[in-house]
Amino acid sequence: MTDQDQSVAYVRVSTDAQDTARQYTSVRKWAEDNRITLAKIYEDTGRRHQADDRPQFQAMIAEVQAGRIQRIVIDAQDRLGFQRVFEWYHYLFIITGKGCVLVQAVDGKVLSDEDPAGFITSGIGAHTSKEEMVKKSTRDLGKKAEMAKNGIWAGGWVPYGCDVVCRTDGGEERWRVVIDGKWKRYRQWPTGEIERWDGKGENAFPRDRQPGDTLVLDRSVDERRHEILRTMFKYAADGWPYYRISQRLNEMGQSHYHPHGPWYAVLVKKILTNPASIGLPAWNKNAHGLYSELVDGAVKINPPRNKKDSSKAKTGRKRERSEWVMPAKPLFEPIVDPAVFWEVQKLLDAPKPIRTSRSEKLWLSGLVVCGKCQKTMSGWTQVDGGKETLSYVCQSFRKHGHANKFGCKLHRVRMDVLEGHLNQYLKDLGLSLTRLINAGQNDLLSTLYVEVVKDKARLGDLKEQMEYFLAEALLEIAEPEELPDDRYRFTVDTSDGPVSIVIPSEESEDHETLIHLYDWVTTAKRTRRNERIGELEAELSRLAEKWDDFAGLPTARRKVKDEMTAVEAELARVSADDTDLGEQVKDLLKNLAARMKRLDNLRWERDEGTPYARAQALRGILERMVCWFEYRQHGAQTRSHLSRVDFEPLEGDRATILTPPG
Repeated sequence: MTDQDQSVAYVRVSTDAQDTARQYTSVRKWAEDNRITLAKIYEDTGRRHQADDRPQFQAMIAEVQAGRIQRIVIDAQDRLGFQRVFEWYHYLFIITGKGCVLVQAVDGKVLSDEDPAGFITSGIGAHTSKEEMVKKSTRDLGKKAEMAKNGIWAGGWVPYGCDVVCRTDGGEERWRVVIDGKWKRYRQWPTGEIERWDGKGENAFPRDRQPGDTLVLDRSVDERRHEILRTMFKYAADGWPYYRISQRLNEMGQSHYHPHGPWYAVLVKKILTNPASIGLPAWNKNAHGLYSELVDGAVKINPPRNKKDSSKAKTGRKRERSEWVMPAKPLFEPIVDPAVFWEVQKLLDAPKPIRTSRSEKLWLSGLVVCGKCQKTMSGWTQVDGGKETLSYVCQSFRKHGHANKFGCKLHRVRMDVLEGHLNQYLKDLGLSLTRLINAGQNDLLSTLYVEVVKDKARLGDLKEQMEYFLAEALLEIAEPEELPDDRYRFTVDTSDGPVSIVIPSEESEDHETLIHLYDWVTTAKRTRRNERIGELEAELSRLAEKWDDFAGLPTARRKVKDEMTAVEAELARVSADDTDLGEQVKDLLKNLAARMKRLDNLRWERDEGTPYARAQALRGILERMVCWFEYRQHGAQTRSHLSRVDFEPLEGDRATILTPPG
């Protein structure tokens, strides 16, 4: 072969760094042995069955079609990794259409050879590639199931209230990873030292484990999340719907690190059903595998396919609780009382009631029940001549008319009539709605006051850290001048002339100036940090080339490896040094403002007695109000009339109020 043709190589990067290095060595050695110069090495990180989603592979194919590439060198056929055998022949047709050849470096075989033997063996190789993907998928799935049974973290989203902990084979904690935002996380050592590991991809999570180390889930070091979990389960046990729970948590200013941002109904549901809150992390709650899935405790191949594209599997395949894989005993002390957790599961699995009315005026919605069909009655608003009438009506009759299977007529009761009976019921108990509202709202007000105090303390800590950082950074470039009020002035020379800087005092409420100064200094330091990262990355590239040049020289390679290790360590340290205190202060100030607003709203709800406040207070003592009707003749028509209301409390005996005939 000669060096006259344009030759390139293609490498599909694996998560295994050693395999990636082996591919590079393989294609370069083949080129060297055959006196070929590789004009470029295309590299992708896409999955092996998604050729259309690999940008570098598609760019290389475009160059082939343009006639600018005459030879492609790959380590082995399986590195191309197509979904189906015929996809292999599709791309082989494109490659050979412009006179390009495809070479396998491991044995020098020309995979694009058109002789019968080559054509057949390359097709067998493509089929074997898919079979290997299926086998690997099956092995990986079985391995993850065993990991989950043994309490080892198999990857995926970290359950709320938990951290990922790296433990030694002796059970000691080496470090832990705490999730604190969208694609944001930090590693914390037992000494308290913290380093950032933000971003996505393989390099966004610590991988420097020692032999025998395992990753497990444990209770988070953030105790506040445990309090939120318990609050959430308390509301769920009281029968609150998901949306109301999320709304209340958001009103309290509590946010979530999940990518979707604030609390919302679906997120609340997922957390409530996750047994990680009682120390039993579950795996296989949903299936996404392309080639295999776990069914009835066994790995099965050929999962359900996507209706629009049969080459893809149907994703998000929900699994029954019996299919979940969990450790035999809790990995850590339950965050939520197991009795409360399982009580909530019973409530969640029970048949769902009809949603309550959206009208605030119909605030008894969800509590009023028709006695004959035992269905929740629907809110009904009628406007006649500008006059509004609020009522509750039997939903069986509204849905199915006279043909309903319960035999219900048009059972209807006015809202003001129900409110009158309710007030009588509460009076007989020695209660009133005002007292119930104040009790509930005062409890929530106390909780919010505690949260505000905690946030203000946290704000003080962050300001102190920012002031220390600014003083330390400015001392490197300017001499301080002491002022009468115990503050210091720094005069810094800039391209626009000298600039005078005074750091605000600890007591100052001028948060904006402090943040501005912090951002100004950190921007300058970040610029230098990025320059250093570039220098270190260039040094790593240079050392990698030296490593290749020293093939067959183990002593020289060992020295290069030591240098690379030192550079990589400094790169990791410099890259991790990116804590942004300014953003933390901004977020905290935003949370404080939201909490103060919520405090004002709660005081108003308590003092004014809003419909929502009345409804929540009533649900604290009453399970339902059952309305019974009797039928009377009115001329040629038979009409229903309210005859009695049964009040069924959450605790205690049922009470009945009769309606006088009229």
